[in-house]
Amino acid sequence: MVDGGAKSPLGEALAYIAKYRDGLSHFLTDGLVEVNNNTFELSPSPMAPVLGWL
Repeated sequence: MVDGGAKSPLGEALAYIAKYRDGLSHFLTDGLVEVNNNTFELSPSPMAPVLGWL
C-alpha cells in the first residue's frame, strides 16, 4: 500500500495538485494558455533603473 500521508513526498504532491486543480484544469483544457511565462520574464523590470546604481 502506498503511503499518501501529508508528510510524505506523495502526500505533498497530492496536496499541491489539489491546491492548484482549477488552474491546472484550465491550462489543460484551454489551448490559448501559454506553456511558459517568457513574456513576463523578459519584460523590462520597473526596478531596473533603481538597482542600476547599487
